[in-house]
Amino acid sequence: MTSLTGNVNHEDRIFRPEANFSPSLWGNIFSYSTVDNQVSEKNIEEIETLKEEVKHMIISTTNSATIEKIHLIDTLEHLGISYHFELEIEDQISKMFDLNVIHEEDDLYKVALYFRLFRQHGYPVSSDHFNQFKDNNGKFKETLLTDAKGLLSLYEAAHVRGHEDVILEEALSFATSHLERIAPNTLDSTLEKHVTHALMQSLHRGIPRAEAHFYISIYENVDSRKEKLLRIAKLDYNLLQMLHKEELRELTLWWKDLDLASKLSYVRDRIVECFFWTVGVYFEPQYSRARIMLAKCIAMISLIDDTYDSYGTLHELEVFTEAVDRWNVSEIDQLPNYMKPIYTILLDLFEEYEIEVKSQDIFYGVYYVKEAMKEIARSYYIEAQWFIEGKIPSFKEYLSNALITGTYYLLAQTSLLGMRSASKTAFDWMMNKPKILVASALIGRVNCNTPYLGTKFRLISLELVSHVDSASQLVRSVTCSQAPGAVLRPCPGSGRDIIDYIATYKIEKEKGQLITGIECYMQENNLSVEEASAEPSEIAENALKDLNKECIKPTSMPAKILMRIVNLTRLIDVVYKNNQDGYSNPKNNVKSVIEALLVNPFNI
Repeated sequence: MTSLTGNVNHEDRIFRPEANFSPSLWGNIFSYSTVDNQVSEKNIEEIETLKEEVKHMIISTTNSATIEKIHLIDTLEHLGISYHFELEIEDQISKMFDLNVIHEEDDLYKVALYFRLFRQHGYPVSSDHFNQFKDNNGKFKETLLTDAKGLLSLYEAAHVRGHEDVILEEALSFATSHLERIAPNTLDSTLEKHVTHALMQSLHRGIPRAEAHFYISIYENVDSRKEKLLRIAKLDYNLLQMLHKEELRELTLWWKDLDLASKLSYVRDRIVECFFWTVGVYFEPQYSRARIMLAKCIAMISLIDDTYDSYGTLHELEVFTEAVDRWNVSEIDQLPNYMKPIYTILLDLFEEYEIEVKSQDIFYGVYYVKEAMKEIARSYYIEAQWFIEGKIPSFKEYLSNALITGTYYLLAQTSLLGMRSASKTAFDWMMNKPKILVASALIGRVNCNTPYLGTKFRLISLELVSHVDSASQLVRSVTCSQAPGAVLRPCPGSGRDIIDYIATYKIEKEKGQLITGIECYMQENNLSVEEASAEPSEIAENALKDLNKECIKPTSMPAKILMRIVNLTRLIDVVYKNNQDGYSNPKNNVKSVIEALLVNPFNI
């Protein structure tokens, strides 16, 4: 439970509003995690043996059994073990695309499966293939209504749509409405579980590791399951979980040694949730150090945000912002006492980054992350000025600044730090804020109260124009704000986000906030709150289409780089589902997922 209170600091007699966040849910359970090396070695040996058998399954399937081949690849990806077979899978997908195998199919399940996998692997397959499932009136055929498996496949395929895929807008509405109708009554238990889960969390927008956990749990009950695939999936899942718990133990001890809970009572104690965020970005073993580096950055920026958002005075924040911009230990003497450990931790963390990068002999990207950190501090200060001084910025000002304080520009850069495949070109590209990164930042602002926003500002984008072709066009035109608790949920079947702006406005005013984004729009356009709240927002869907488009070949960056941005975006859909802040209040949405990913292994 989060509440706003205030106290008077008896040292400086300053009234400071505080957000009293709930304590960590996890206690010390991750501080003493240990790995049984014998079990690990045994599992690794068995996994390596099974991997060779699975590789043979991938490459030996004949062209006459192409659908079995694509189904095998889909199963491997669902089970979370496809990363072991990237080269083999890419080779097979490429061959199937070149052979235009989708053109030969007239079964909805198969066409949608081919389409989704081709798009997810970056191949520019046309959505015109779905026209064959429409009748003479341009509607999807009624004969499809009893094909639950086909409808589910169509539903999942619709989530990889781009701006040109108008038919998939219709497909999403059609599939959703009929899956909701038939799921409780006519499906076998396994398919029903799959449909129910998909309607709650689509595959393309889900966290890969969480989706793997779900699929493994139902795959073991599928009559047609391949026991070898199930075996390797469980072994691999448990092995990676042990690695992740070791990483989290290191992070937990680091966080505990900082002792911020006793020094700074206003900050969120969320180191486990910070690490969970990084598992969503990349779960594979080769990114172990990258996960730790990114998790520390998330914890750091959460700490800094809480300071700007709910504790520091404007003068203190100005001094801190200047100190960050100068980035010199001598600046510490200018800071108030409570800010000194924050500044020290920040500088120490980046020194640690420098040592880590040099030890791994990879590109020195610390400079880029440092510049992004300076940028976000400046933008936090601008928000603080607006709030404390009661300034109502223009929409353009507001959105430009908010995309920075949403933190994804910083986190995307930081995610590259521990990656051997990240070159200077990749860091330069990321620093220039490419379209895919802007889309991700927009989604983060639209779909949630992001973890680094505190109680003063909640940014939401509101479409104020009749027709918007892309998220990047929308960036140039609109912005609005959202308070915690504002209603934001997908309209069933429409793929559109509807926001209860009137509720937002009332919540913000009840909290005593001086400025709200809706007030910016009301003032500039001389509108009532009802009028300003009337337009539904489509920015998230437009941005998601931009995101999907930027992953289609030829791409500006390798898939390994692009997937960091895609996975950061997916976290938003999971952590803030049903308008619940799963970071500040982990019991909402996140607790059960963390338990599945980091606490409970599969029984083998």
